[in-house]
Amino acid sequence: MTRLCILAISACCGLKAQFPTLQQFMGSTGLLSGTYVSCAGCSLAGTGTCALTSFGGSATGAQATVPISGGVIASGAPLTFSNFGSGYPVPATTATISNGSGTGVCSGPAGAVTVTTATAEASNRAQIYAGL
Repeated sequence: MTRLCILAISACCGLKAQFPTLQQFMGSTGLLSGTYVSCAGCSLAGTGTCALTSFGGSATGAQATVPISGGVIASGAPLTFSNFGSGYPVPATTATISNGSGTGVCSGPAGAVTVTTATAEASNRAQIYAGL
C-alpha cells in the first residue's frame, strides 16, 4: 500500500521515485552449497578431510572441506564450507585440493577438482521468483 501511495504521489508531482533494484535485495554472491564430483590427476590417501580452495571463477575466498575415507572421496559427497567467499557471478565448477584434517593426504593440480555448487545469489533469485 505504501509503495502504491508513493507511486501515485510521484506520478502527480512529476517526481522520480527511487526504488531498490532486485540486485540490492540479493545480498552476497558467495558459494552457498556444493558437492564433490571428481578429481583428475589427484593423489588421495587416508581418512579425514581434504581442503578445497581456489574455486573457479573470478571470485575469491571460498574454502571448504570434503570427507575422505580409505583414500576415496565419494562422488556426491557434500562440501562443508568454512568461508563462502564473495563475488561469484555463477556457481563454481572447479577447485584446488590440499591436505585437510586426520590422516587424509590430498594433492592434485590447480583446478583439478570438479564440483557442483550453488551461489547465494542464485538461491535468492530462485526464492524470489518462486514467490511471484
